[in-house]
Amino acid sequence: MKDLLYLGEERLAEVPGLGAKSVEEIRRRVREAGLIFK
Repeated sequence: MKDLLYLGEERLAEVPGLGAKSVEEIRRRVREAGLIFK
């Protein structure tokens, strides 16, 4: 999970298997964890 944080939104959208929904889901989990997604 931590590795995804360093990829950034643009990279995340390009990762195979990850779409807009996945990005939103990850951001939601990050917020729930109390972390800041730059």
